[in-house]
Amino acid sequence: KQWYQRRVAITAGYVDETVGRLTMQVTFQRHADRRLLDGISMSPQDNCNTHNQETGSRFGNIVHYAVHCPCVGEWQIKVPRSIDNSWTFSAKTFGDFSIGFDVDFEQAASNGNVEWTKQPCAGDTAKLVITLTQRDSIDEASRIDVLLNGESFDDIFRLRTRDNDKWYVDIKIPKVSFKVAVRGTTVAGNTFLRIHNTEIKPTTTCLKTENI
Repeated sequence: KQWYQRRVAITAGYVDETVGRLTMQVTFQRHADRRLLDGISMSPQDNCNTHNQETGSRFGNIVHYAVHCPCVGEWQIKVPRSIDNSWTFSAKTFGDFSIGFDVDFEQAASNGNVEWTKQPCAGDTAKLVITLTQRDSIDEASRIDVLLNGESFDDIFRLRTRDNDKWYVDIKIPKVSFKVAVRGTTVAGNTFLRIHNTEIKPTTTCLKTENI
């Protein structure tokens, strides 16, 4: 088979400074020539060299490629061209983010104490507590919002800071299951959005602890 020196470039997406690891997976519909598989790469459009690149690996008709600490900017997937054959493939990219968060709810017990829970009482007023990681990656002056999304509703609240890594806001707990997302600005001025992978399922059976 003959191969063009040029390669087809596909935009993989924009990467900001909160991405700690960028992974690409290219899957061909049928077994591809080894020279084609070995020629696949992922690189930034501006050709910066400040990232640490892993060697790509092949599993049958799948090519896996990863980059640690990728440069900020647009990234591309490049695939060699064949003169004699056409190839059909799909490409996916994944990012491991340095900014993450956890969700808790703070509510008053019947004895006057404060308790923390992952499953708040439906319809009650509680304090939503967001614990952010990589606090120094977030602009101190930026607005931090929490977004609640559930069946038939979509609410946005502005978070206030309590200490270095915890943000909070008082909310009325929805009566249906919902997802929590956090949105803010990085120190470089880029907007980040993180969606928690655990759906919150409010309980209708609320037992409050009491001292006996």
